Amino acid sequence: MSSFDRFLQIQENLLGVDLGYDSVKIVALKKRGNQNYLKSFNIVNIPAKANQQKDIADRVIADAIKNACRTARPRIFEKTAVSGLPESKVFTKIIQIPKMTDEELAVAVPTEAARHIPIPQNELYLDWFSLGPASQNSLNVLIVAAPRYLVDNYFKIFKSIGIDLIALETKPIAAARAIAKKGEQGTFLILDIGAAAIGISIYDVDSIKFTYTVPHGGNTLTKSLANSLKITDVEAEKLKRETGFKKDPKLNLIAAMSPVINDVIEEINNAIKFYETRTKPARKISEIRLCGGGALTPEIATYLTETTGKKTNIANPFVNIASRTWRKMPQEQILRLTTAAGLALRDQY
Repeated sequence: MSSFDRFLQIQENLLGVDLGYDSVKIVALKKRGNQNYLKSFNIVNIPAKANQQKDIADRVIADAIKNACRTARPRIFEKTAVSGLPESKVFTKIIQIPKMTDEELAVAVPTEAARHIPIPQNELYLDWFSLGPASQNSLNVLIVAAPRYLVDNYFKIFKSIGIDLIALETKPIAAARAIAKKGEQGTFLILDIGAAAIGISIYDVDSIKFTYTVPHGGNTLTKSLANSLKITDVEAEKLKRETGFKKDPKLNLIAAMSPVINDVIEEINNAIKFYETRTKPARKISEIRLCGGGALTPEIATYLTETTGKKTNIANPFVNIASRTWRKMPQEQILRLTTAAGLALRDQY
């Protein structure tokens, strides 16, 4: 279970590093007793050349992490980090297996996982977490698999800039840790709207029970607007940020974004139906919580409430951090730091 994780008894504060599609987001926390305080943070754009050949991309990303630490105010000096793997490159699935001992699980899970993952096991790192009973005689187990080259490359990038990467995890797990208050027992769906992808996760009784990635994001919403209205991407992005899902008969942006948003709504409804009908006894999803930079698209919460039938709210990714250290920050900035905050909380939850 330690392929992604060298997490033992860490005594120093952790740096949460979220390597996104177009930016690096970092959060440094200070811990005093049972309370977390925001020590520093930063968001640094990744230049376009990061999408070129691999050796250039690695250097650009490494430089962006260094720059984010150097230009943060106050400056960040932490040398121990946790980072998140991109959803599009990670295979995540919940499987059911018969109840057995931990020793038996260690043998049975990789064997069962091989039936679900279309990549040879010698090319993967596999991690797994027991989610508790699925029935009287079976367990739900979350399996997470990532290509070895990807995981090894993350460690290589951080080592090149003198930061000890002690753990990698999936972004949905980090996001859930950020927005669910420690010990929360509710059942809700998390919609994490990033630039290139949207994560759909279901949180139930203190852990993630379902997770799925939709290959749409803020950028594809912008593209849909641009294509439908025959305008530039820059103009479309401005319209999305200023008008979004507001109802305006003269400027029906909702119809222009429908090729993308309808797919997302269908996936949300499928996830809700799947989970609510699968759990025994039945567990009802009480709400949808939005996070990620796209969560502040105007009226998107209202639109999702109307189209899914589930009350939708914008989440607070700093709910587990003392409010006096972040209450003056813009909400958009806080939402973009969702994953980084969850990663920085890794040693506690």
